[in-house]
Amino acid sequence: MSSLLFVLLGSLCAALYNYIFRKSSGNTQLTQQFLFWSFLFSLILALAISGEKLLLVSWPIIGLGAVAGLFVILIFYALPKAFAAGSTNLSIGIFQSACILPPLLMSLIFGCDCGFYYTLFHGIGALLVILGFLRSALQAKGQKISLKWLFYIGLTFFAQAAALTIYQYQALLTKPLLPHNPFLLPVTSIEASSGWFLPTLFLVVVLGNGLLLKGHILSAKKNLQEGALGSLFNTGAVAFLMIALAVATQSFTMLIIPINAVLTITFCNIWSQWIYKEKVDWVGMLIALSGILLSFL
Repeated sequence: MSSLLFVLLGSLCAALYNYIFRKSSGNTQLTQQFLFWSFLFSLILALAISGEKLLLVSWPIIGLGAVAGLFVILIFYALPKAFAAGSTNLSIGIFQSACILPPLLMSLIFGCDCGFYYTLFHGIGALLVILGFLRSALQAKGQKISLKWLFYIGLTFFAQAAALTIYQYQALLTKPLLPHNPFLLPVTSIEASSGWFLPTLFLVVVLGNGLLLKGHILSAKKNLQEGALGSLFNTGAVAFLMIALAVATQSFTMLIIPINAVLTITFCNIWSQWIYKEKVDWVGMLIALSGILLSFL
């Protein structure tokens, strides 16, 4: 099934982007510089890939991309602060667990008429995904829990769930002959396929990081080079995920985002164990994977 191939490619790109991001991040300024350059080159790539689709300007889709970009900025603002205030492993586990919310929210808002069937197996599978991620995260000793950490990880969880839900929502808008629903934007499936969603998202993130850098954009040439390389995988990660959501069948669309999260963290665990010799909890990943498999029933 083509959607599974696209989600596999997207998660592989996401894992490679996370690897380059880890190499390039030493402090807050270096992190922001890397994000600025990687998203700037991602913007250029997205414009090039969109091509003729840019001729169709859809302001509702541009607005949707801008809102998604704001949530991505919030993720990159809050997640490093959560790392500083508490456990990195536990923060990553909770951050990745946000993947279970978009299918649930879409089923509650749009229901079966729009192809979002949420069954008992989906619910149990989602719980197993969370348990798997948290089990892996809690393997590290000395976990710190504080109100400051809870605040920033809560922001991160909310922003990740919102961004992923917008991706799934945009993919829904590209489906033809949707039933009437007051929560659907007044656009046709052709207008929803306008090439402006990703470029707008990337542009908002670039502007946000540019403001945070306050003129220190060119002070690290290494981040410019690594940002250019990272942009290939950043663009691929988001684009392949959105293609997977757009081409998925009704029975499979609910599983795309959780599968993407599980595969991404699995690929990240592979490079962290191989390159950095870090201990990986593969039992936790098997639990998360079993949750995905259960959702197929």
